[in-house]
Amino acid sequence: MNLRFRQIWERVRSSYWFVPSVMSSLAALLAVGLFLVDKKAREQYLPFLSDLYVMDAPGAQAILSTLASSAITVAGVVFSIAMLVLSNASAQFGPRLLPNFMRQGGTQVVLGGFIGTFVYCIIVLTRVRATEDGAGIPHLSVSVALLFGVLSFGLLIYFIHRVAFFIQAPNVVEYVGSRLIETFAGLFPASPDGGRDDPSQDGWEPPPDLWDRAKSIPAPGNGYLEAIELERLQKIAEKYDLLLCLKKRPGQFVVAGHVLALAYPREAVSDAIAADIVKAFLLGRQRTLIQDAEFAIEQLVEVAVRALSPGINDPFTAINCIDWLGAALSFLAGRELASPLRRAAGGRVRVVTDPYTYAGILDAAFNPLRQNARTNEAVSIRLMDMIGLLAEGDLPPAYRDALERHARLIHRDAGARFPDGRDRADLEERYGRVARAMREQRLAERTKKAGDDGGVCR
Repeated sequence: MNLRFRQIWERVRSSYWFVPSVMSSLAALLAVGLFLVDKKAREQYLPFLSDLYVMDAPGAQAILSTLASSAITVAGVVFSIAMLVLSNASAQFGPRLLPNFMRQGGTQVVLGGFIGTFVYCIIVLTRVRATEDGAGIPHLSVSVALLFGVLSFGLLIYFIHRVAFFIQAPNVVEYVGSRLIETFAGLFPASPDGGRDDPSQDGWEPPPDLWDRAKSIPAPGNGYLEAIELERLQKIAEKYDLLLCLKKRPGQFVVAGHVLALAYPREAVSDAIAADIVKAFLLGRQRTLIQDAEFAIEQLVEVAVRALSPGINDPFTAINCIDWLGAALSFLAGRELASPLRRAAGGRVRVVTDPYTYAGILDAAFNPLRQNARTNEAVSIRLMDMIGLLAEGDLPPAYRDALERHARLIHRDAGARFPDGRDRADLEERYGRVARAMREQRLAERTKKAGDDGGVCR
């Protein structure tokens, strides 16, 4: 999907106006279409319809007006409940999770259903005419309005169930954790050998006069970098024989006038080319999950950190977040981090990006949790448990080293603050399990390397 279209689609999905607007428009079209069908049916089947529907014009008007007023009233109630849920969710789980609540299709469909019923009934109401032969009553349209009224009760029950289900902390954590795994799957391709080391520049060296001859591409405004169209940048670099070095990656805040990228050589970059390069950087008011892996982690970490705050004091939700974070990080171990180099068909480097690394991703996951769980024995022990579980997998060396570093930090920071000796013993036991798993991995790695070298241990 085109990144610019995806950026717009993400904003639309997180709004409360799009789905109700579409459903209301469809309801209006249905009302007009059914009136035309009704008009033809009355001409052919008026006696049958008159026997089937014992209804006069005032009765049809009363039904339609009652349905319309009820639908718009309940729509207001649904909207009020949705705003109350968003307010409570913002206070408990954090304001950065609000787009996750707003993109839930259930609430939008319920609002659209009631507003669409209102629009449909109002339009049909304008078509009811009092005639002696009953030909001015749109029987089919009124019947569909009655059907919409019955379905509206079902929507209301569904909405109550949906709100009661989704506002529960485990369900919120499960949703955010699942989106984190989806983000990893979209950004990092599966690796056939079970993961690879941190991306490197593969021996590539920048030109010695890069800083002297490169043209700085300034940011056009302030905002968060939501995505970068790398394919577009590569085409520009190949077309004008350029080397582009990106200084920002998605998720970082961009200040107007500061450097987004360097284009080398300077003399080949005109103002028009520089403007075309800038268009490949998509800025927005807030971070999104389009290309921002760390933001997906921070959403889950924020729920855990808020749960550990004195105002909420809910360590079980924090533990739930750690479990899902462990599932996502285990999934990441089998993915391949993208290389920072994008080459042309001939192998020449055209674009150099600021890549994600295992160390950076694990820092975003563990540092806030470790810092806020130093005095919470249950959460710190669960963190070490999760690291031990990850250490049992087949990890790339950079991933393993970063994981081991965080285990040492948790062992040092939390263990020194535990007042009870039994809690310290539990943490020591789990840290020992992590250390053994790391040693076994290194031994297996050396054995495999020795086998690849012909069975000679050096």
